[in-house]
Amino acid sequence: MASKPEQLVQQFAATPHGGLVWRTLLLTLALMLVAAGVATSLVGLQRHVEISYGLDVDVPPLCATSASADLCRSAMTSWLGKPFGVPAAAFGLAAHLVTFLLLLVVAGGAAVAAWPLVRFALVGLRMVMPILALALLVFLGVGRLILGHSCEICLIMHVVNTLALAALAMTVQAYGRRLHSETGRLPAWATVLALALVAVAVPNLASGAARKLGGVVLTDAQRARREIERADRLDLLRPCLGQCVGGLVWQPGEVPAGKALDFGPVGNGAAYRVLSVDLTCTHCRTEMARHGMAALATALQAKGSPIQVVVRPRAKQCNAASPAAHLGERMCWANAAFVCAYRAKPTAAVAYLAAELKLVNEDSYFDRATWLRTQAGEAAAACLAQEIANGFPQVRELAQTGQRWQDAAARVHQECKSGLDDGTKPDKVFWCFAGLPGMAIVRPPTATPARGVPAEPGFVINAAKEQDFRWALGDPCL
Repeated sequence: MASKPEQLVQQFAATPHGGLVWRTLLLTLALMLVAAGVATSLVGLQRHVEISYGLDVDVPPLCATSASADLCRSAMTSWLGKPFGVPAAAFGLAAHLVTFLLLLVVAGGAAVAAWPLVRFALVGLRMVMPILALALLVFLGVGRLILGHSCEICLIMHVVNTLALAALAMTVQAYGRRLHSETGRLPAWATVLALALVAVAVPNLASGAARKLGGVVLTDAQRARREIERADRLDLLRPCLGQCVGGLVWQPGEVPAGKALDFGPVGNGAAYRVLSVDLTCTHCRTEMARHGMAALATALQAKGSPIQVVVRPRAKQCNAASPAAHLGERMCWANAAFVCAYRAKPTAAVAYLAAELKLVNEDSYFDRATWLRTQAGEAAAACLAQEIANGFPQVRELAQTGQRWQDAAARVHQECKSGLDDGTKPDKVFWCFAGLPGMAIVRPPTATPARGVPAEPGFVINAAKEQDFRWALGDPCL
């Protein structure tokens, strides 16, 4: 019978490279998952840019009652979607790129037995791991699970991040154990250098990627192609759009009392739309640019259905019912300028919208007071100054009307209390006015719609999720 030392020799002679094989497999798996993280981050960053410039083309599932809508827009435009002014996907891209490069250093160092180089890379990887873990905590734990920012692309990124983090942790542990058998330690200056490189590289790569994609000059041809795609999608849906969602329709006697901005002859017996918007809300800006401005101008010319508008900012400084105290009064200026332009003359409000919505977002520099002075008169500029100085009283009145619409909808419609059967929350149902933008159709008994049949339950569920087709969904109800 072989002695103990002989048994050990036989064991290691049979599988001399067992540890090397497992470390290599873990390293390969980590590289693959981190590369997948780079790819998903690029997709997420592209989606973020498309949303910012209004180039995204959704595929609404109105005809497929089992499908769910793409809610990436609401997630990526939330306050979590752009930390420190940089898209969250850009930080993910930067972290995964740095991780991939450090893993390559580990692979190269281990291949030539340059163990100090491996030690250096492992220090950097140990710093990247908490960054990825923090991203999962914030964007998955807080963003999706707590705040409910549902997003298909984001969920894929969360899954890839989780798997990459697990593989990375095992790889770092495996190579850390291998280094126990090697003499020498990494100098303190080298450790500090590795940490500093990661700390500098991740934010700089993220902001650089955001600037690179965000600075693209879009041509009319690119925008035209996207609009053609959008029109093609709508053509496919037209057989589905002849249904009128009952929750959209209100009788004049049911309309909540309060101040509003009327475009066209509201209340003369014709059916009209009611819009609840915030000009600092990305969804509202996109929808107003695509549909609202033209519809308001047409309504003023008495060539289309009248429209009534209430502005409902998310900032508490100009909307007492809003819980968002952290946004600041800057988020009130665009809404106040719109109201003051309307007070001068409704056509000036439409012209102001055209100027406002040319900006990439409401944070872009725009001298609204000067615009009002030159385009709507001195009184409009004075109105804006008074709004800012006095805490936005006119905007607050309009926001109160919007809150009354929400309260009334919650009393009348069950889905505005508990949501829809498929789990859609009231703030995602646009006729509930709990989210932005909101819409209702006020139709007197004498104004019989020319077309439109009562919507089927499956249609109602899917219609509630749509972002781009609110106006088309309201047409059959007018």
